Amino acid sequence: MAHANPGHNTGGAGSTADPAAAAAGWAGRQLRDGERVDGRGGVDYGLTADIVLGLASAGTGRETAAKATDWLASKVDAYFRGDNGLDLNTGGLAKLALVAQVQHRDPTNFGGRDLFQLLYEQLGDDGKFEAIQHGKDSANTFTQSLALLALHRQGKDMIPEPAVDFLVRTRCANGGFPVVYWAKPDECKSDADGTGIVVQALIAVGRAADAAPALDWLERIQNSEGGFSETESTATPNANSTALAAQALRAGGRAHAADRAISWLLARQVGCSGKEEDRGAVGWEKPVVTGSTLRATAQVIPALANRSLAEIDGAGARPGLPVLLCVPGSSSSAPPTSSSSVPSIPGTPPTSGNGNGSTPPSTTAPSTPARTTTAAPVAAVNAGGGGPVAPRPQAVSTRTTTLAKTGAAVDDLALVGGGLVLVGVVLVVAGRTRRRAAR
Repeated sequence: MAHANPGHNTGGAGSTADPAAAAAGWAGRQLRDGERVDGRGGVDYGLTADIVLGLASAGTGRETAAKATDWLASKVDAYFRGDNGLDLNTGGLAKLALVAQVQHRDPTNFGGRDLFQLLYEQLGDDGKFEAIQHGKDSANTFTQSLALLALHRQGKDMIPEPAVDFLVRTRCANGGFPVVYWAKPDECKSDADGTGIVVQALIAVGRAADAAPALDWLERIQNSEGGFSETESTATPNANSTALAAQALRAGGRAHAADRAISWLLARQVGCSGKEEDRGAVGWEKPVVTGSTLRATAQVIPALANRSLAEIDGAGARPGLPVLLCVPGSSSSAPPTSSSSVPSIPGTPPTSGNGNGSTPPSTTAPSTPARTTTAAPVAAVNAGGGGPVAPRPQAVSTRTTTLAKTGAAVDDLALVGGGLVLVGVVLVVAGRTRRRAAR
């Protein structure tokens, strides 16, 4: 587990009812010195990058994301070449390029290195991006997909078609994609994680038709609650696999399946009934914080924000790290919602909010009586070519303001006097009742 910053610093962001922003706020507060993840095995460059991408997708934590990006820029060689200087972590290199793009830095001069030149140097004649760890081939579908996603974001002319064709050829007979490359067709093992990342890449580069069989496979293996396991033979669903599948399904226009996956993820998010310091985190299998929670949460945030890796953009992100909005005395479980309602975290009350900070000031004059307002969803364009992205979760305001009523005048002075006495008695009783309720 990463080391959190001391205290409960929100950076002035306030509270939020947006599940993605709440998760991002929690993840950002786990960074050591606000810039990196320190795990049991040392610094974790990949997870630090995941948190930057998560903050950007949720549109929050601007300063934290910038500071972590600066730190990553100073560690390009360490992440790419490893401690021994002999590794070729091509997937990590591509992830750094994504971070640079999302944060509007120059990936051709990130930490003094041209990330795309380094990527192209790992591209083989067969279209495979090579990778080496501890002297062995470590390339997989994540390596290939991340590289294509980064190159796509840089420009269409940057995409090497042989690399796309190579990725398509790794598909298994049942339609899904593996993580580990296979030597013989009968060795191919479809994996929800691998399929999720590959589909995002293929749709981004304009090969949606090649992604369709994989989307069909994902829908077939989705469990009755909406979750995903790594493989068909794995019984227990988990947050990481479900998040990647949800991103792929959303990008591929399979809205119903994507919504079911998001509902499963929300049920694993720590709500107001959890410990204050844990609220907003997403557990790997259950809504509890363990050693795997930070990685799960970081990789879940883009899915909760309805963003594929081809779409995340940190421009316009708000400052600070919001905390989950909880009203004292609120129910420990969320009320049932209709299909048109806003997804909510179990244990959170319905409220208005901007999704990234404190509740915004009302645009309605204080004297407006009994009005209920609903934030209108805004459709986002899917830059990956998979059609429109579902609207971001928006908080719904159910708060009403009613003007006090004034009584009619009475001509008879006797009636006025009696009425005043009666009003006095009522006010005394009401005052006592309010004081008891406030205790």
